[in-house]
Amino acid sequence: MSMDSYNNIYGRVIHPIKEDREVGGTSSGEAPLILTKCSVLGLTSEIVGSSRYPSLSCGVVSFTPSQLRGTNKGVHVFLSNKDYFDNMHLGIKFSPIARRVDDVVPLLRSI
Repeated sequence: MSMDSYNNIYGRVIHPIKEDREVGGTSSGEAPLILTKCSVLGLTSEIVGSSRYPSLSCGVVSFTPSQLRGTNKGVHVFLSNKDYFDNMHLGIKFSPIARRVDDVVPLLRSI
């Protein structure tokens, strides 16, 4: 797994403020949208940092709940190597992204 933010159609996801940097991660679309105030709150999928890394890069908040705290209900996996992740017991979780911690809390309570 890579922390690259490359898309075959659109190319690399460039940081919206610091154009010499990439956003990184597979959830690299939502974090820049929140940083630029195009989105208030995002709900991404998380495996091993795929939403936390872009959030860190953009200076926004991402929180990945533990398996006991969150739910995977409704998550559909489109990975060619899904068995690899299942065997590692990593699990795919919902991960909210927002500008502030106070914005993430209500969503976490509702999941």
